[in-house]
Amino acid sequence: MRVILLQDISNLGKKGEIKEVSDGYARNFLIPKKLVIQATPEAVRQFQQRKEIEKKRVEKDLKQKKSAAKAINNTSFEIKMKADEKGKLFGSVTSKIISEKIKENGFEVEPENVVLKQPIKEVGEYSVKIDFGNNVTANIKVVVVAE
Repeated sequence: MRVILLQDISNLGKKGEIKEVSDGYARNFLIPKKLVIQATPEAVRQFQQRKEIEKKRVEKDLKQKKSAAKAINNTSFEIKMKADEKGKLFGSVTSKIISEKIKENGFEVEPENVVLKQPIKEVGEYSVKIDFGNNVTANIKVVVVAE
């Protein structure tokens, strides 16, 4: 039986591939677990259409990420935090706080995109990398000042 893989299956193939498997394996295991669908001409056509739509969505998403990275690159953001007289913060600046500050300025950046080795715990100027995925990155400057 010819089937279309709906997800990666070890020892069989990758998502989207059309494979020949035994009828019993397909009917008793793969189809009930929704790992494959039978490769009828109609199913193949529909799957290719969905694949094309997904490809266009991914391209559009990548284009948006690149434009966001270009717009945000080398931008400076100031974050005010309570600190003692030596410049040590009462708390710390995390990726979530940085993400929120960036969103206040009109850019869509999720906390998981902000790359911090460790939270910032002192007043100062820091270089922070924003990783949008797919090798799209930007570097921003975070200036932490005492309130």
